[in-house]
Amino acid sequence: MDFQNKLDIVTQIQENTVTTLHFTADDDDVIDDIRPVIDAIKDNSSIVKVEFLDDFLGCVRNDSRSELLQALCHASHKDHDLEGYHPAGHPSGF
Repeated sequence: MDFQNKLDIVTQIQENTVTTLHFTADDDDVIDDIRPVIDAIKDNSSIVKVEFLDDFLGCVRNDSRSELLQALCHASHKDHDLEGYHPAGHPSGF
């Protein structure tokens, strides 16, 4: 994902026009500055599926990784549950 694509995905998240997000360890521009993605996700109501491929989450700083997952959980509680994200030990996923 290049810089323009990062801006595109942030815009799509903000405008609720994307339903599936795919992130890989090759998305260096997102990993290096994930704040815009986190902020956009917090108010999103269209995302139903998120895929973290390769070692994407392992490449994100611990504090940013926690904020990203919290934002996804917050967004999923708005109108729906995120498909495929179910924290261990909780039957409904949340």
